[in-house]
Amino acid sequence: MRAELFDNLNAIVTQLCMERMERDGPRMLAEWERVKQAYTEDLPRMSEEIKKLRERDRQQSGEPPLRYATYLGPCPSDPRYLVVGVGGTRMEVSSAEQAGISAATLQPGQLIVLNTSDAVVDRRAAYVCGEAGEVINVIREDEEAEVLQVHTKAGQPLPTLRVKWREHASIEVGCSETLASAEVKRGSIVRIDPDSRTAIAKVKPRLHVKVAGNEGIVVEISDHLLMQGVQIGDIVRVETGLKFAFEKLPAYETGKLTLEEVPDVTYEDMRSLTRDGVSG
Repeated sequence: MRAELFDNLNAIVTQLCMERMERDGPRMLAEWERVKQAYTEDLPRMSEEIKKLRERDRQQSGEPPLRYATYLGPCPSDPRYLVVGVGGTRMEVSSAEQAGISAATLQPGQLIVLNTSDAVVDRRAAYVCGEAGEVINVIREDEEAEVLQVHTKAGQPLPTLRVKWREHASIEVGCSETLASAEVKRGSIVRIDPDSRTAIAKVKPRLHVKVAGNEGIVVEISDHLLMQGVQIGDIVRVETGLKFAFEKLPAYETGKLTLEEVPDVTYEDMRSLTRDGVSG
């Protein structure tokens, strides 16, 4: 009796299972395929993405912040690069021409922003710090001369220049059209063509500058200082670490220390007054 009952129950359960498999089998199979895909494809891909995100976060947390640099001029060998100063070190960095930042848009002494790859990403205002130094010598080459005077004569389209050149105290030379349009003035340094005795170009001299009581350093100059013109005795703003002079500073005002009226008293008058005071 019990065996017959067990056989009947087994038949019923088997029938129910078969009916459910027929009804829900496709859905259960699709669910199983989705779970299997998640384990075999999606989970490894998600795990790799999580690993990359963690690595990026680790790198960013350890990266230094953006830093400032001082623009000094275009790279002589490749205009796509800029010469900048960071601290007391000069380096060449790539310009950000796609952002409109290139040598043509910058002035020496301007602050620029570098990213962690030392590429220019932004610009700021001019760098205005530094030390005051006195120019004790203007260094120039043999073919270069200092302009002493600029003469413009009626009926002549180009001026003539009186310059200090080589061993001569001063000589008069012609002026090329290119130089005439460069705002040459007293104190400018120009290159001389010795064959034609003509000043042909304005050049940047180097300066021997005395700073903070030392024996002096040799520095380059900015375009702005070139336009201002610089002479021995001028006070300039210098970044000693970069060996670069940016601009001319106002001279110390000593005129206010002079007397408005010179007293009409001689040394003999003072001696007489002293003798009279002692004898009295």
